[in-house]
Amino acid sequence: MKSPAIELIPLGCFAILLAFAGAVFFDSGVWPSYGNPDPKDTAFASLIPLIMAVVTTGVLASLLGGGWRLVQRMKGQVFTLKSDGLLTTGALLWLTDLSLLFTSNHSLINWMLD
Repeated sequence: MKSPAIELIPLGCFAILLAFAGAVFFDSGVWPSYGNPDPKDTAFASLIPLIMAVVTTGVLASLLGGGWRLVQRMKGQVFTLKSDGLLTTGALLWLTDLSLLFTSNHSLINWMLD
């Protein structure tokens, strides 16, 4: 039986980003959005390079994992609901945040890139 560790990467990375945003929220009293508060002005500014690496990993894992799954499905391989569900959930969370990046100021990625 294959370990679902690879499928957990997008979901885990998004959870780390949310935990960082939650820590900033409890420190500043404002849910992070573009420029409010500036990530570099928070008590957790030293973690920004690590969080940006997590964001990059999460987005790339979602894109590459989804593409790999598509290729495997076209070859006729069947996956379990558990592993498909984990990867799909993580990828949808990143996709939602990426869509907010281009449509509003409420994307966590937008806030981190500030």
